[in-house]
Parts: sequence; structure tokens; C-alpha cells
Amino acid sequence: MKFFKKKEKKKQKCLEVSIIGGPLARYRVFENFNIKESLKFAYIKVEEFDRPILVKIRGISFKPARERLIELKPCSIEEIKKLLRNITMGMLFEEKLRDIRIVDTQLDVEKGIVKFTFIAEKRYDLSKIAPLIAKKLHLHVEFNQKGARDFAREIGGIGRCGRLLCCETWLKEIPPITLDMARKQYIFTAPENLTGICGRLLCCLRFELDVYEELSKGMPDIGTEMVTEKGVCKVTDVNVFRGEYKVTYENGSEEWIKVEDRW
Repeated sequence: MKFFKKKEKKKQKCLEVSIIGGPLARYRVFENFNIKESLKFAYIKVEEFDRPILVKIRGISFKPARERLIELKPCSIEEIKKLLRNITMGMLFEEKLRDIRIVDTQLDVEKGIVKFTFIAEKRYDLSKIAPLIAKKLHLHVEFNQKGARDFAREIGGIGRCGRLLCCETWLKEIPPITLDMARKQYIFTAPENLTGICGRLLCCLRFELDVYEELSKGMPDIGTEMVTEKGVCKVTDVNVFRGEYKVTYENGSEEWIKVEDRW
């Protein structure tokens, strides 16, 4: 009796990936399928999905897989960074960290590290949420918070005055700036018109303050009630450069009064 050795069934080659924003997965590929070691991220199409999926490539496997890979297409670093940022912003939004704005994304493909630089209204410690985001992105995640003014200084730009930003050209230290400084300079406008490209109050509100305070000596505050030869009135406007203020009388008439003529 002859015994024949049973022919071993050839194992199916599969591609193992980490779906960015999703789980680990495997997909069947053709026998002659090869992939460059340098390719770390790619868009893939599989039988179950119509749209491309961004994945981090883990390597070739011979473990069983159900779905078959239809297409594999390399993607640019900018495409990867954009999706990583969008997923991260979505998770931060779900955690009710809605004032955080990511302003820069750095990706080290070889080391598997993504670094997000963000600005926000207050200080945040994101060390606890970083590991949760890392599980979704399949990358090590780091956060770095920067002040909005410091970030504006780095990227530069043109201010409302049409000149290069003061913080970029000559203003080395940025002291605290408040809305009260705008009030002392008689600037009454919507908050968005008092802010620079960084979204913070204009720096010039601080370094022009001393001039306004000197010129304002002897000037009444807006809203002050007083009595002149023409009757009871209220201060409604002040022009420190001309040294005069405007008053409105009870009958609706108005006039400008020089500081030296007040008494």
C-alpha cells in the first residue's frame, strides 16, 4: 500500500494595518503582493467600504482575514497630519475642551510620534487625554500649549495698522493688557475691533497708555454730569489730543468745551 503525503495548503498572505481612528485590521492580498519598508502610511480600499481608509502599515501576516484589499495608495504627510488633527479636535470637542485650537502639527513618521501645538483661553494639562487619543491615532501623542501672542510672534503677519506686528519686530516683552486700558484711551468699540491677529487685545493699547494718561489729566470722564452757564449737561465724548470734551444738554444740544475754558 502506498502512502501519499498530504499536500500542505498554502497560507494566505495578508496585510496588517492600524486604521487611523479605528481598530487593528488584516486584509487578504494577492500572492505576489509586496510593499516597501519605507511606506508607513497609505490609503487603502477594501471590499466592504467604498471610500478610502487611512491606515498605518504594520506589515505582512499569514493570519486569516476575511476582507480583501482592492487598492493601496501612498499619501502625503500633509494629508496624514490633517486627518490626525481633525480626529484629535473631535475628541477634544467631545471632552468639552472646546476653546482649544490646534495651530501646528508635527509628525515623525519613523518614530511614530505626533506633536500638537495648541492655544487656548486658559492653561490645560492634557497628559491624561493624550494616551486616549494615542490609542485612536496609533501614534505617541504629545501636546504643547503656547500663548496666542507668542504664536503670533513666531508666524508673523500684518497688524490692523498695516505694519508688521510689533511683537515680531521690536516688542520683546509683552506685559498684561486689559480692557480698562482701552477705556482710559477712550476707545469704545466691539471687542473684536480691539484684538490683533492673535485674537488677544492689541499690544498698542499697552505701550500707548502712558501718553493718553498724561493727556487725560484734567479731563472729565465720559458720563460725568456737570453744570455750565447753559444748564445741566453730561460729558459724551473726549478728545485728549485737542484738549476738549463734548457735552450734551437736557434739550439735546451739544457743544465742545476746552479744558482751560471749563471754569
